[in-house]
Amino acid sequence: MIYELSLVAKPDANDQDLAALKKIVHDVVADHEGEILIEDDWGSIVFAQPTRDGVPHGRFIYFIFKANSENNKELIRRMKINETHMRHMFVLLGEESERETIVKAYKTPFSKTYKGSLT
Repeated sequence: MIYELSLVAKPDANDQDLAALKKIVHDVVADHEGEILIEDDWGSIVFAQPTRDGVPHGRFIYFIFKANSENNKELIRRMKINETHMRHMFVLLGEESERETIVKAYKTPFSKTYKGSLT
């Protein structure tokens, strides 16, 4: 299965903290017979509404990856332990047979590396 994962880290997260979050995703996906297809650091984005704690923005990291069904449970478990992580969201994008189409269709205004960047 092909999934997308959006991670939101605390706004005060430094590069080492973000690297640790990325390493968690890479390690878990590799452990579950998968591979990262796209990794994109979107930087700091202001939320539409502050969190309950009054946090107005967060650092976003985006992944598209291929993995088996147990992968997401393990990622959630490890993210709950990590203090840098604020929120996450998984979305099932499709089957392995749709891989090329999914990767080619990736476009976001937040990316500094892929098509569609605002900057």
